[in-house]
Amino acid sequence: MNKIIPLGDQVIVQVIPNPSTSVGGIVLASKDVEESVTGIVVTPNPESYHRDGTRRNQSQVRAGDKVVFAKKSGTKVLHGPVGVDLLAIPEDCIYYIVEPSDERQG
Repeated sequence: MNKIIPLGDQVIVQVIPNPSTSVGGIVLASKDVEESVTGIVVTPNPESYHRDGTRRNQSQVRAGDKVVFAKKSGTKVLHGPVGVDLLAIPEDCIYYIVEPSDERQG
């Protein structure tokens, strides 16, 4: 398998596909399933840069973070594992990290 190393301000994200069924259980046609904007960070860039070329102190995301990113952002990674949807996304196109909440409150 190829090792994907992000350059510049890019982060490699595995896209989490949106469900292909409605809340009521109706199977949706592929054209009706909205493009996903969530994913899991696979490889952050350890030497992260701002778009103007200045270096950041560190990347704001880590491998394993669930993130929400801008729609239509990034470039499809062509050399990743077969069947895995990867994107190279500029770090500043990632809006936020989703942390799991503790559902057990009492």
